[in-house]
Amino acid sequence: MGIKLIDDSGTEHPVVARTEDEFLALLRTIRAWSGHTGGQIAAFGGLPRSTVYWLVSPRNTSLPRRREQVVAFLRGCRVSDRLFEKVLDIWASLARYPNCDQCDWPSLCETTLEIAKENQALRRENAELRARLSPRSGAPMS
Repeated sequence: MGIKLIDDSGTEHPVVARTEDEFLALLRTIRAWSGHTGGQIAAFGGLPRSTVYWLVSPRNTSLPRRREQVVAFLRGCRVSDRLFEKVLDIWASLARYPNCDQCDWPSLCETTLEIAKENQALRRENAELRARLSPRSGAPMS
């Protein structure tokens, strides 16, 4: 038995999405079902209003990149826990990299972290070298 949204007219909308377009249509349906304006959803969910309006815009043709955007949108719509989990599962199945909340390229996140660690170690080494090579206060310069 699947989850369904029932609108004011009694029309049932199944909670399914097999494509990005269907997922975006689902977000628009959830927004309409919630009865809240984009501004209210933004306030309830802690998102910028522009993000909420973009997520439900018919001109938008791409999935939200980050899981936390979907989470905030759903919280803003005040959906049930069951619907919340169902929509997140659908998003994860459609998203290219559902486990990476920072970007679309998790392998780049790992590489960036490694580079940052190496960079920090090099900066430390450079600071130590400069300290050893720089003239000390009061020492004559040659």
